[in-house]
Amino acid sequence: MIINRLKSEASRFNLTDALRRLFTTEYSSFDEKYFVTQAMERRRRVGGDIAIRLGVIYNIILPVVSQFVASSDLLPLITAFHLTLLALTLPMFLPLFQFKPIIDKVGRKYILPLTILTPPLFYASIAATKSPTFPEPRHALLMNHIYMVSILIMLVHPGHRWQRFLSMIFLAGVSYFAFHRHPVGTAISVFASLSLVLCYVNTVWLENQNCAIAKREFALMIQAAPAKIVRQASLSNDDLAHAFAPTQRHCVCISSDWRGYQAISASISPEHLATALGSYYEMIDRSLAETFKDGNYYSDWIADELFVVIFAKDTAEEKVLINTALSFASGLVIKKQEFVDTSGLQISIDIGVSSGLSLIGMMGPPGHRKATALGDVPGQARRFQMAGKHLRAKFGEVDRVIFGSNSLMQITEPLDIRQFDLSGDEKIRDLGDRALFYMEPVNTPMKRAV
Repeated sequence: MIINRLKSEASRFNLTDALRRLFTTEYSSFDEKYFVTQAMERRRRVGGDIAIRLGVIYNIILPVVSQFVASSDLLPLITAFHLTLLALTLPMFLPLFQFKPIIDKVGRKYILPLTILTPPLFYASIAATKSPTFPEPRHALLMNHIYMVSILIMLVHPGHRWQRFLSMIFLAGVSYFAFHRHPVGTAISVFASLSLVLCYVNTVWLENQNCAIAKREFALMIQAAPAKIVRQASLSNDDLAHAFAPTQRHCVCISSDWRGYQAISASISPEHLATALGSYYEMIDRSLAETFKDGNYYSDWIADELFVVIFAKDTAEEKVLINTALSFASGLVIKKQEFVDTSGLQISIDIGVSSGLSLIGMMGPPGHRKATALGDVPGQARRFQMAGKHLRAKFGEVDRVIFGSNSLMQITEPLDIRQFDLSGDEKIRDLGDRALFYMEPVNTPMKRAV
């Protein structure tokens, strides 16, 4: 059985996919990629800080140690080499705040890789040229030094995965260059190269673990706050409550639910219903991500009831936000029909849309804050959605997007909009508007502005 399982695993192995996974990371969305990239960049910066500190210590200690182990003809060269590296490394170590942008842009990007890769090459050059004349104990110390420094570089290398891979190839070549003239130099080089490969694999594994942790963190945070705010928090390293503090924002609220949900839930198994709801909201999440690429929205759902808040990022977007939101709502009606065809559930939906100013941000008791919107606008969206029942009774069982005059005045695109005026004795509970405006996307697809 074990042999058959191994054969099965071997048959599924694809070298191209394995190499691709070795150098790339797959993400489920742009938001997740942004969040994880920022988290990994912060870890690389910490790794760079460690490398810089070790470099300062290393370049201070080596000239002192060389006084006891280096030959007199090499001592001035070794001392000058390490003092030069110390002069290059020290500015990155000291808190020179006024030069910080230059140090980050030039020092960490160009000088740091130079200072961590040149010591093995420098001592390899000495080993390659002095092998026949060096006494054995001194040569052994030199070989051990090159080996240990190369391994340390691989373990604390702050670069990206491909940069560490190129460094591994470089250090393996340095090992061969250093010891190729020694009687057992080939064996030493092979051992050093295998050690470097193991160190590289270890760093890749750690990086994958850190990516997985960042992905789980993103998955938790995205449930509490909009993707745009999560991205801002990852960039500034602020907590969500501070990055998305309650503020008056122009927004569009969208409310929707399934008509006849109770009858549907009673007619199918809970497992079937859970699968259907999962597919339905996954479809909505994809549509939201495609429509609002900056992540300036958040959504919530309870059973069949969906609630979405989309907020403007700036003044310019306030003028067109209702257009985009109605485009999403109309698209949801069309996608719902596709869901009906694939799931077999005959559901109907009404969508209420409202727009205006609301207090939006992370609110609630400490330890249980979540993104929410307060004000009349969220309530209006729910009331317009409930008005869908009245329109169905008047005009038939058709899915509609329903909104009021306030949203109508903000529309700047030509849309196929219909109006219904409540008569004197007609009343819809908790709805102050006497005129309702609606679209029927399936019957009359929404026209887009050219």
